[in-house]
Amino acid sequence: MNPALLWSAAVIGACVYCVARSMVDFRRRNYVWGALGLASGLLLLLVPMPTHAVKVELPQATGG
Repeated sequence: MNPALLWSAAVIGACVYCVARSMVDFRRRNYVWGALGLASGLLLLLVPMPTHAVKVELPQATGG
């Protein structure tokens, strides 16, 4: 299994948990914990995911 896919799934799972937990906290009127959970869930979405970079070299145009 691809390690990048595994890490992506783990981060998305943690994000879903944080957002779901924040909704429970908002319903219980724990607004501070709800806001912290929502902020941490959204912050996890902003974490850069590892990718494979592809380098393409094009020939330079010659002046003629």
